Amino acid sequence: MHRQCVARISASARDQRPYAPACVAVFLALSFASPPLAAATVCAAGQTVGGIDVSQFQGSVDWSQVSASGNAFAIARSSDGLHVDSAFAANYAGIAAAGMIRGAYQFFEPGIDPVSQANLLISSISPLLPGDLPPMLDVESTGGQSAAIIAANIRIWVSTVKNALGVTPIIYTGTAFWTSTVGGAQAPTNLLDVAAWGVACPNIPGAWSNWVFWEYSNSGSVAGVPATVNLVRFNGSSSQLGSLAGIGPDTVPPATAASIASPNVSGWYNSDFTVALNATDRVGGSAVKQITYSTSGAQAIASTTVAGSMASVSITTEGTTTLSFYATDNAGNVEAANTVVVNLDKTAPIVGLDPSNSLPAYTNQPSVIVAGSATDARSGILSAQLSVVGANTQTIPLAPDMSGNIIASVAVGLPGDGAYNIGLQATDRAGNMASTPIKTVVLDTIPPVVTISSPL
Repeated sequence: MHRQCVARISASARDQRPYAPACVAVFLALSFASPPLAAATVCAAGQTVGGIDVSQFQGSVDWSQVSASGNAFAIARSSDGLHVDSAFAANYAGIAAAGMIRGAYQFFEPGIDPVSQANLLISSISPLLPGDLPPMLDVESTGGQSAAIIAANIRIWVSTVKNALGVTPIIYTGTAFWTSTVGGAQAPTNLLDVAAWGVACPNIPGAWSNWVFWEYSNSGSVAGVPATVNLVRFNGSSSQLGSLAGIGPDTVPPATAASIASPNVSGWYNSDFTVALNATDRVGGSAVKQITYSTSGAQAIASTTVAGSMASVSITTEGTTTLSFYATDNAGNVEAANTVVVNLDKTAPIVGLDPSNSLPAYTNQPSVIVAGSATDARSGILSAQLSVVGANTQTIPLAPDMSGNIIASVAVGLPGDGAYNIGLQATDRAGNMASTPIKTVVLDTIPPVVTISSPL
């Protein structure tokens, strides 16, 4: 991590996070009794969990995209010494809003009062909540100070933060820097975030026997982050990460949201569509294992289980379909079933004009009776009208009956001699439209003129 690559994690106060005291126990395997004298390469013994660290140099981050891309946590820079990171407030709030475990780190300036730096960090993240990691101190600058002063000021910072928040902070550093510049000082805490880029397993300072976080790349690309970003791994499982963040055993089921385009104002769709299912587990939970769904009604799909936190269901059958779905997490918690009812009508209404073929092609009467019908087997007729275009233009609305259909006979006035084009148009409740062919009636009220010619 450096001034332009930022992200670290936040802690929770002991009185607000009853599981925080257990955090240290979770990481006994990561601590040591007698630290080795020399640096060593240490690989993860089991699972790891991915995340990132960010600062103002990453720009405006879309945290929902970061979360959706599989990152479980993010650590945001709170300040460089006493200079507040301009993006910290937005990042810190955004990480939590996206359902991720969050943390905060402070770039340490050894030449500045460590108590003032610690208090600035404390004020920016307190009170700590479940889902906040212990705060982190980024140690990679000398500030012109000797190794002894750097080590002493780190201890003061750690003590100040620990007394205020009730949790053990994390130290971020690189092996070469800690060994040569800090003089290989004894580890001020047992929680290490080590920077080691482009290697299969990190080499860690001799002051530690294991790592909790490993920043393994400083040039990652993550959806939702405009610039390159540091990539970080947690040494443990999702539940262990949750424990470090003050979250107890996972007894809360996941929650699944259905994403679907809105139907029209009548509650109908008129083309095939897809329902996207997205399940999320609580912050620090065991993560979503699978989604199960089924449909009934017009379209029947037997119970189907899809691994992971996302699934999609295509609705292609006309009529009313009920979609039921729920998610299960890795701890075995099962969500109560959700249901979504959808209506699909892709078929245009059936319309008819002058079914008995009684409209005359010519008439000398000022009005004609026009019979018309509009029916729709799925959603019903929303509106229909006769259109009459001639000496003037008329639109005559036709009201559906109780069954949602139209069968009507209407007197249509013909205000003057000439041709009148008559048609019927209808729209069903799903928005499908249909029109009849045009019929033409010619009004002629002028009698013929008879001329008699006499021979010469």
